[in-house]
Amino acid sequence: AIDLDVAQMKRLGFDAFRVHVWDREISDKQGNLLKNEHLDLFDYLIAKLSESGIKSIITPIAWWGTGWPEPDPDNPGFSQMFSNSKVDLITKPEARAAQRNYLNQFINHVNPYTKHAYKNEPSVIAVEIINEPHHPNDAEQVTNYINEMYDVLRNAGLTKPIFYNISENWNDVQANAVAKSKAEGVSFQWYLTGLVHNK
Repeated sequence: AIDLDVAQMKRLGFDAFRVHVWDREISDKQGNLLKNEHLDLFDYLIAKLSESGIKSIITPIAWWGTGWPEPDPDNPGFSQMFSNSKVDLITKPEARAAQRNYLNQFINHVNPYTKHAYKNEPSVIAVEIINEPHHPNDAEQVTNYINEMYDVLRNAGLTKPIFYNISENWNDVQANAVAKSKAEGVSFQWYLTGLVHNK
């Protein structure tokens, strides 16, 4: 399936691809990276994109469950513990500790297909901290969260640009919080016809 999808992207002339990782599938409750089939498939995808000349922006944290449109299964990852509210990833100290651990291990993970750690992967042009974050109405807490995760990635040796996503519950408080952070850019996405528009 990956081979077919990447061949189609190449045929269409795509030269970049933004992809988030299902952290619930490749981490444990403490944020330790699990080397399993899900991580292997992600590694393979990045390698195939690279072979086709397609650059990647990777987002290590998604939070979402993996079952949609079916019910979400129980996954081993740290986000599973905070599945009632994505805001908890920013506000709960234990969630932030797990994310620090996870980001450090993820960015240092060596892709067996390319032989590069993700922090050094030539085809990865940027890292986005988290996919579609939800925020508390507390600008200082949001800025502190972004800076904390930014520092983890930088201290692990990442030199590529670090982005922050601004798609969800967006308002002036969040805009100012992100603008004051260390993030070097913002990313956003939308579904042109709606995710479940059905036509």
